[in-house]
Amino acid sequence: MRTPRPRRTIMLLAGRTCVVTGGASGIGAATARVLVREGARVAVLDRRADDARAVVEALAPADGGPHLALEADVADPAAVRRAFTAVLEAFGRLDGLVSCAGIRITGDPLEVTPEDWHHVMDVNLSGAFYCAQHAGRAMVAQGSGSIVNISSAAGLVAVDRRVAYNASKAGLLGLTRGLARDLGGRGVRVNAVCPGLIRTPLTEPYFEDEAWVAALSDVIPSGSAGEPEHIGDACAFLLSDLAAYITGIALPVDGGFTAYGSFGSPSAFTADRRAR
Repeated sequence: MRTPRPRRTIMLLAGRTCVVTGGASGIGAATARVLVREGARVAVLDRRADDARAVVEALAPADGGPHLALEADVADPAAVRRAFTAVLEAFGRLDGLVSCAGIRITGDPLEVTPEDWHHVMDVNLSGAFYCAQHAGRAMVAQGSGSIVNISSAAGLVAVDRRVAYNASKAGLLGLTRGLARDLGGRGVRVNAVCPGLIRTPLTEPYFEDEAWVAALSDVIPSGSAGEPEHIGDACAFLLSDLAAYITGIALPVDGGFTAYGSFGSPSAFTADRRAR
């Protein structure tokens, strides 16, 4: 495996305030770390309050004041409203939002229950809308801001045994484009990042299948799974002034997977599972 290049810090987000939902672990936690590395003050929102606090406690200090950990289930509109009210009270403004909270339910699409379907849509799609609505109001009032929705390669190409997840992540791209269209004239940019296979605690069971891991180079041109910080780096770019003329896009961060390949679930992970 190639040794990754060291990431450079150029303080893309110095003096800015950002919210990361689903920030208690995995891609969300890594994104929070990257945004702080780039100078931002961050609020980490997650339904797992203790884990969110642990992430915040490990973050480097911010010039603008302490970071913030908040308990919120993004599927609950009232909880989202309370969380964003607390963010604005603590920070005074909001420059960036990364909507990373999400769940997936795997299994035969013919066996998906209405409850499972609505649960995935409530978190992955409706939750992102509720957060964007509150963030967008604050950003429009101040005349600037950037929202990044974490979709998925599964929003661009189908992944097996994840029909609700595929649909929710494709819907998130439509939400992104709609918000970009409606908010662009009011100073708010809205983009989506589409991660491919990223090695996190959630996907770690995949890597128990050695044959599947060995086959990754056949479907991912870069030859391996990505790291959570790769997604954080893309988010930092889209939140920054370097992306000032970019809105409404779906940016794959997938080692080339969606340009080239497809893969199914490894044998170690074919059983029906629910994960957040």
